[in-house]
Amino acid sequence: MRDLLDAVAELGVDVGPYLAGFAGVPGEAAPRHLADVISHWASGSYLRDGAEESMRRWLAGPTPVDVLRAAAGASADPEVATELADAAEHARLVRASLLEEGVLPDAVPGR
Repeated sequence: MRDLLDAVAELGVDVGPYLAGFAGVPGEAAPRHLADVISHWASGSYLRDGAEESMRRWLAGPTPVDVLRAAAGASADPEVATELADAAEHARLVRASLLEEGVLPDAVPGR
C-alpha cells in the first residue's frame, strides 16, 4: 500500500480517497496495511507536496484509530488482534502529536 500511496502522490493526485478506502474494506488485510503505512510514515517517510498534508490531516482524524481498534476487536487470531491493537495505540499517539502541532483533521468523513 505504501507503494500505491507513493505512486499516487508522485502523480500529484490527492491521496485522501485512497486513505479513506481503508475504512471500507472488510477483513484484516486493509487494517494491517494501514498499520504498515502509519508505521512507515511515522518513521520519517514523507509524501510529495499536497499528499503529505493530506496524510497529516487524515492521520489527525479518528478514522485510522477507529479502523485499527475495530479490526483488533474482530480478529479471531490473538496474534493479529495484538498487532492491530498495538497499531491502534501507535495511531492514537500519532494523532495526538499531530493535533498538538495544530494539524486540523479532514472534515470529510472517512478522510
